[in-house]
Amino acid sequence: SRFNRALWETEFLDEKLGQYTINTSPVPKEKLAERFASIVKLMLARDDRGSDRDVFYAELGGFDTHDNMKERLADRFMELDESLEFLVTELQTQQLWLNTTIVLVSDFGRTLTPNSGGGSDHAWGGNYAVIGGSVKGGQALGHYPDDLTKEGPQIVGRGRVIPTTSYEAMWAPVAEWMGDGELGPLSASDLNTIFPNKEKTGSMIYGKEDLFV
Repeated sequence: SRFNRALWETEFLDEKLGQYTINTSPVPKEKLAERFASIVKLMLARDDRGSDRDVFYAELGGFDTHDNMKERLADRFMELDESLEFLVTELQTQQLWLNTTIVLVSDFGRTLTPNSGGGSDHAWGGNYAVIGGSVKGGQALGHYPDDLTKEGPQIVGRGRVIPTTSYEAMWAPVAEWMGDGELGPLSASDLNTIFPNKEKTGSMIYGKEDLFV
């Protein structure tokens, strides 16, 4: 049954992950760092799991800063910084860094102007960050608004920014990088299947060569 299968998989993973050790000590006490430590162990157990590539997801909440934004963001960024530093160091120690790409995303941006509670409200355009051993670092892609005032052509209501670079623009090259393997690179047809709206956004779509060495 599915229940018995789930029990077996849980016991299997617990046994296999227990065979691997995190070398970076101490692991930060933050929940995000603990999740990253589990992800590294899963990566180390890839042969045991019969996997040659994986996608892992870790979440850090607390960014819905409708009040006291500065204080709350300082706390969130501290946890993110310490956890990422731990993750990158451990990936390098385990010889996994060159084969790992980390993508930082948010589900929506924030208003540029504050509300009455010293916070920001839900908006549209935002930023992604891509980090990894094979990533071309030190560059900012996309179009930065020419005018951030309320008269700016990309600014609407309370400093909400209309994005010019689509979700697919960043994810397509990541998919290309990840898709390289024994069967060769992903084709244009493959990318259109993965990202069916890629050609409909009006956005420039970056290629693997734009993001990766």
